[in-house]
Amino acid sequence: MNLTIIFCEGPHDAAFLSVILMKLLSFKEYMKSIKDLPFPLTNIKSNLSKKFSDEMILTDIRNQWFPEIYINNENLVAVYAIGSKDKYKTLESKDKKAVDLLEELFIDYRDEMEINKIKTKKDSDSEKDKFIDKINLGLFFDLDKDNQNDLRLDIIKAYKNYFPNINDIKSDSVIKGTENFGLYFFKKDVDDLIIELFKQYKDNIFDYIDRYLDDPPVMYGKDFNYKKAHISIAGQLQNSGSTNGTIIKRSGYINETNLNNSKECNNIAEFLSDLMEI
Repeated sequence: MNLTIIFCEGPHDAAFLSVILMKLLSFKEYMKSIKDLPFPLTNIKSNLSKKFSDEMILTDIRNQWFPEIYINNENLVAVYAIGSKDKYKTLESKDKKAVDLLEELFIDYRDEMEINKIKTKKDSDSEKDKFIDKINLGLFFDLDKDNQNDLRLDIIKAYKNYFPNINDIKSDSVIKGTENFGLYFFKKDVDDLIIELFKQYKDNIFDYIDRYLDDPPVMYGKDFNYKKAHISIAGQLQNSGSTNGTIIKRSGYINETNLNNSKECNNIAEFLSDLMEI
């Protein structure tokens, strides 16, 4: 089995990428329990064991540093929303978990996998599924019109310890090797893209939402975000009480038809397919 780690910036990005995986690439949510995670994802399990039972099903876990995990045949994908661009460059967060995560997922995993392969040569197929044969990393960044090239160079410097052959990588491309490394920049703001897909499904709802947000009966709060409010209001009509991430993943507003009609969505699906070699 192959593992692909996806780092993106925010929960909307992670939810949107999960839609691409499930509706364009035929992935399904990984419905097994924590104890069934394959190496090196087992290292994450050790960090969470104090808070979560090994028997918990992965889709029931709500934790910022636990990935959304999807599977399609021999390909496993773990999607992380790790935060803003500076988190990519420094590989750090306020609680240092981002750098810990990379160390646990990448450092010495090749040696460990070779040992485990030798141990499991005579084991059953189900036992072999507990180990990963290849690990890839894909980085997704929000639209950045002003500083893409400089930012890309900074990212490359940060990841050289894990992927030494990435000097020549270009945006929206994959470098193949013992592990594949890919870098993708969204061409549109992800929220704009989501709203475009929503409107293709039921535009008249958004006419009402536009009018409501342009002249609301109450004052906006200090954390008001116009685009996220669009997604939330439309989503509540189908999935009342859900977070925006759940709305993006579960709403009927996004379907295979409007995804297939989107050049951006098809480009993302092709990038992921190339990263995973499927």
